Amino acid sequence: MEASEYLHGCIAPSYTCWAEDESFDEKAQRNLWDFMLQGGAINSYFIRSGMGQAYSYAFEDVKAVAACACDHLGGVAPVLMNCSGIWDGMFDAPERPDPETYTAQAIELSQYAAGLGATAVVHVVPEALIPRDGAEDREGIFLRYYEAVCEAVEAPVVIYHPRLQQPLSTELLARLADIPSMMGMKISSVDGYLVYEYLRATRDKDFHVVQGAEMLYYAALYAGSRALIGGGCNFCPQILKAELERFEAGDHAGVLAAQDSVNRLHGMLPNGALTMKRLATEAGLPVGPTARRRGKAVYDKPVATLDEEKFQAYKRAREEELAKY
Repeated sequence: MEASEYLHGCIAPSYTCWAEDESFDEKAQRNLWDFMLQGGAINSYFIRSGMGQAYSYAFEDVKAVAACACDHLGGVAPVLMNCSGIWDGMFDAPERPDPETYTAQAIELSQYAAGLGATAVVHVVPEALIPRDGAEDREGIFLRYYEAVCEAVEAPVVIYHPRLQQPLSTELLARLADIPSMMGMKISSVDGYLVYEYLRATRDKDFHVVQGAEMLYYAALYAGSRALIGGGCNFCPQILKAELERFEAGDHAGVLAAQDSVNRLHGMLPNGALTMKRLATEAGLPVGPTARRRGKAVYDKPVATLDEEKFQAYKRAREEELAKY
């Protein structure tokens, strides 16, 4: 499959389903994916995303979720599996993972996911490998890491650049984009200038920059991106699909109208994980609300309850906006 096929349109950053004892809940996870598949507007699925509590995974959890995703979604939709090594995401902690162990884990998990049929493997910019004293060259470490992964893995590789990490230089990104199996990068940023510069740096390369915030999708489209990995890909993929189609048809006013709908819903969302799980449950596909209490909650605080008034208001607004599309 060409990268332009799986790094295109709505790529949903899937939430992870945990049982009450915080173990992986395979039944609930399959229910959630079935709910997401119903809309028919999601092109690809990003598994072990930041929204999916990626930093709370243990090594064997990654394998379990990868096996479940490839079994359930394989042949139905492309699976992009985050195969980064294990780290709790705590930037302020005095210790970081052992570089050799982290890289070995990343390679083993990538080979495992590729063997299961994952369309591509995703690797977070490895801030886990940077010592606190900054004694080593940060971008040199990143380059060596990605070169090692790409050399060892027979699968397309995608970079995941979380929003809280220091931006990569455009010079490094251009070098990474020249690695034959490096197919693209998700940039989670609302900094339009940064996104544009990444697109400009890779414009003449076989490389796909994926916008990581649905609030800026319209601008990314005009700058050259054709894909989105954002929370809205879970909640309103129909609208985002329409936005891309309108852009491709030259319907400028239609693009802005769709973006208005997306931004209205983004501003009203009370809690992503709990809202998504509640919507699936109400649709007859039960998913429990449990979140793991470990690792760094980059996107959603692992709160235990959902504000009912805000949920109902969001649900009404979502139904109103989806009805337009």
